[in-house]
Amino acid sequence: MTDVTQSEPRVWTRGDTVPPPPDASRPLQANGNGAQPQPQPQAAPPPPPPQAAPQQAQPSGDIKEEPEKKAPEGPWIGKLPLRKKVQAHGDWVEELTFREPTGGDIAECGVPIYIANGILKIDPGPMELMLSRLAVVTPSTIQKLHPNDWTSAAYMIAHFFMPDR
Repeated sequence: MTDVTQSEPRVWTRGDTVPPPPDASRPLQANGNGAQPQPQPQAAPPPPPPQAAPQQAQPSGDIKEEPEKKAPEGPWIGKLPLRKKVQAHGDWVEELTFREPTGGDIAECGVPIYIANGILKIDPGPMELMLSRLAVVTPSTIQKLHPNDWTSAAYMIAHFFMPDR
C-alpha cells in the first residue's frame, strides 16, 4: 500500500499500521456547480525548528564527531521471515536466507524475470529453481511456501536480474 498524500510516497510493509487520511476530520464544502463537495483548504503547520544533535565532550575538551554509518560491505544476504513454517532438510524453518546470485546461478536456472511492455513479469519455473538454489533448500521446500512468501522472495531477488540502465 502506498501513501501519496505526503510530498513523497511512503510504502507500508507487512505489520505497519496505516494512519487515517490527513483530511478525514475536515468538513466538506460544496463548490456551487453541482460537483462533489471538496475538502476545505487548510494551512499546513509550520515545520519544527531543526534541533542540533547533542555532542559529547572528550576529556581534553575536544568535540568528537561520530563516524558516518555506511551500508554493510560484502555480499548481499536476504532474510525472509515466513508467514507459515516450511520443512527444509527435515527441520521446520520460520525464515529463509538467500545469498546473492552469480552468473553461474543464471546459467543453471535461467533468468527468472523478464520485462514485457514495461511490466516486470516473473517466470515461475526459473524463479523456483533460483530461490531453491539461493536459499540452499530443495525445490519442494519452495513449492510449499505460502503464496505471499513465494512472491516476497521472488521480488526480494528480482533486482539482481534487471539491467542497470
